[in-house]
Amino acid sequence: ALAEEALTLCLARDDRHRAAALHNTLADLHHTTGAADSAHAHLRAAVTLFAAIGHDQPAIWMLTEW
Repeated sequence: ALAEEALTLCLARDDRHRAAALHNTLADLHHTTGAADSAHAHLRAAVTLFAAIGHDQPAIWMLTEW
């Protein structure tokens, strides 16, 4: 719940980098609880935000195998 609230605050302040990181965290949390659809939705949102801000650090895209 706190991560969702933090995401809402970041989006309201247009802090896209932190919002993308929170989407990534939420994707991991949802995956851990077995909510695959929600996990993938957050992961797609994270990638979209990172791409929109032009993040070119390759390490950002490395994912652990679920």
